[in-house]
Amino acid sequence: SMSKKKKRLAAKSAKKQIRKELDIKIQQEFEQAITTLGHDPKEVKKELKRASDKLSKKLAKKLNKNLSHIITTEVAAGDKVETVTESKT
Repeated sequence: SMSKKKKRLAAKSAKKQIRKELDIKIQQEFEQAITTLGHDPKEVKKELKRASDKLSKKLAKKLNKNLSHIITTEVAAGDKVETVTESKT
């Protein structure tokens, strides 16, 4: 079974991935909205980056709370399996 350390690393990179995807998606949505309003998103690139960064951080936190819970449960279940296996030998 996957070691606890490996699971935690996997969780960490999953969290990073979620945040990155959110950041990109939010930025694209903002750019689209700004373009729709008849403006050039390039004019507010810095502000856009800051806003999407802030939002993705906040949203990722929420998502990651759920993810952490799932992974903690998996790790705990994995530990039980390992303990049972060890006691047999």
